[in-house]
Amino acid sequence: YQTSSFYLTGERLPTSSFYSILDSVTNETIIPFDTSATQIDCDANGSFFKLRMDSFMPERYYKIMLKIERGSDDIQTFDDYYFKVVK
Repeated sequence: YQTSSFYLTGERLPTSSFYSILDSVTNETIIPFDTSATQIDCDANGSFFKLRMDSFMPERYYKIMLKIERGSDDIQTFDDYYFKVVK
C-alpha cells in the first residue's frame, strides 16, 4: 500500500549513461554514442537530454537507443523508445 503516486518520483540514470538516435526504418545511426556529446544529464526531476529537432526529416520515425554503463563488464542497452518528427 502506498500513499503517493509512483509517477511523482523522478528516477535518474547513472552518470555514465548515453543516447544514440537511429532511423527506425533503415536502422541507420543518425547520432552515434559519444562519451561527451551524447551523455544523459539529470536534475531534480530525473534524467534528460536535449536534441535539436531541426536536423531531422519531418514525418519520419526515429529510435532512441540508451547505453547504461555500470562498470566495465556491466553495460546494458535499450532500444524500444520511438518518436516521430512532425511538421
